[in-house]
Amino acid sequence: MNSSKVFFSVIIPCFNVEDTINKTIISVLNQDFIQYEIIAVNDGSIDNTSEILNSYYKSNLIKVLNQENKGLGAARNAGIKHALGEYICLLDADDIWTSNKLSKLYSFIKKNSSKIISNDEIILEEKYLFYLRNKPPENLSNLLLVGNTLSPSAMTYCSTVFSIIEANLKPVLIDIGYLSSTLNIKELKKKISKKTKVIIPVHLYGSVADLKEIRKLIKNRNIYLIDDCAQAHGAYEDGSKPYKKIGSGTDISCFSLYPGKNLGAYGDAGIITTNNINFYKRLRKLRNLGSEEKFNHELVGMNSRLDTIQAIVLNEKLKNLNIYNHNRNKIAKFYDKNIRNPKIQKIKYSKYCVYHQYVILVEKRDRLIGLLDKKKIQYGFHYPKAIHQLGAFKKQFNKKRFKNAEKIAENSISLPIDPNLNRKQLKEITQVLNKF
Repeated sequence: MNSSKVFFSVIIPCFNVEDTINKTIISVLNQDFIQYEIIAVNDGSIDNTSEILNSYYKSNLIKVLNQENKGLGAARNAGIKHALGEYICLLDADDIWTSNKLSKLYSFIKKNSSKIISNDEIILEEKYLFYLRNKPPENLSNLLLVGNTLSPSAMTYCSTVFSIIEANLKPVLIDIGYLSSTLNIKELKKKISKKTKVIIPVHLYGSVADLKEIRKLIKNRNIYLIDDCAQAHGAYEDGSKPYKKIGSGTDISCFSLYPGKNLGAYGDAGIITTNNINFYKRLRKLRNLGSEEKFNHELVGMNSRLDTIQAIVLNEKLKNLNIYNHNRNKIAKFYDKNIRNPKIQKIKYSKYCVYHQYVILVEKRDRLIGLLDKKKIQYGFHYPKAIHQLGAFKKQFNKKRFKNAEKIAENSISLPIDPNLNRKQLKEITQVLNKF
């Protein structure tokens, strides 16, 4: 903190960063620009991070905020809440700045104030992202309605892509991986362009997309990450430490609470989660006819409130979500172990999948369907057509091919995965499959 007038507030979220945080803080303290403050947010670290931060705090060099582990977004929001600067700079605890970083940002702001592309975010040619604190967003949708968005994959439910088209954006489909239900990272990398504004991974069948790799691809880019969590209630990201539940680690997460979901209401319902305070405030208004105060309608919104009765049902069912997900995992492991027919291929699921569906692939699907019908074993298709094969999207994806998605559409069958299935029923199902 080098001046009574603070122009930049540098916010550093910290979680178990004892190996890197010293170099990060020193790189800020060595700036040739003096009108700044440093706010380090200790997000429940269990190593020596707290001791390191306190040593700088005692020397009156930084501010330190301590909180229970709530995740990156919550840590940033905590720092922003306590910031004094006109501009907010977000700095990762393992990044190192050159000594002229803030002076370059300051010069750019003074010379290019017209380069603000929304009232919330400023994107510099150098790919720096920082926030104008004193001008909260008036219409964030203006930022989103420019350029392309990447759809999750060519294999998803139609609603995912409908939402993109309704927002006047152009969907760019990504094929799924071979024997996978989530988007192919290599294909995604090829299709990201300067026009890309949003990436929408879908955690299809409850199997979690590789969010860690997606974040690496979009780091320092002006790209939002919105995940479709309609089939992944209670799932965790693979490789995340501490383990992150789906719905807590992207800009916006969308959950369907349709009765057939792992967490389902007794009618139509859904929720959105976000760690972005500006999105949160806007969404609260949009769901209630553009209003948070009766008769004061600040936005053109919609009637999208969750019915109170459905909320009561969901609160009760939420208590058993982990138990039911555990049962689904036991059923999936039973299938993994006991389906031994070489004619049947199994989908590769993420480590912490919650198995909304258990999907197998067979070349002669109609024959197996006939056998299942004869034995009165229920089954489903998720989905019988890939996105580009649907009539609603002929104009968008004319003659394009997505071979892995097409394979799922042509050869897949969803097996019974109800968490209340017993061992006897599972044995009957696998015996039929192995005789096919």
